[in-house]
Amino acid sequence: MAKFIAFLESRHGKGIVPGDVTVSMIREFLAFLAEKGFKRKNSASSRGRRLSTIRSFFKFAYREGLVRSDQASLISTSRCRGSEPSFLTMEEYKRLLQVIERRQSDRPAYQRKNRYGSSHSSGASM
Repeated sequence: MAKFIAFLESRHGKGIVPGDVTVSMIREFLAFLAEKGFKRKNSASSRGRRLSTIRSFFKFAYREGLVRSDQASLISTSRCRGSEPSFLTMEEYKRLLQVIERRQSDRPAYQRKNRYGSSHSSGASM
């Protein structure tokens, strides 16, 4: 919130109160974060977190009667897609299996696991 307030004061002067904040001011702040930011541009997820904080504040301020309307609730959020899952290539998969097999063969027979996860047995059951 401190950066939002600093932004508003730099653009609209000191003494701005929550009731003075408009949807366009909030959008202007989000655009500033996307284009320049304070030290660097902010990612979509960072801007989403900042908007979430602003929304929470205005929701509280509206419930408490500090503002006549919740301007932040009028801004829709864009969904950020998470990073795509990564998969092993066939070559990486084969190398991984080779390492596992090599490590298994280095163990004594009684410590080896069969493909079902149980220890190697001599075939006799108890």
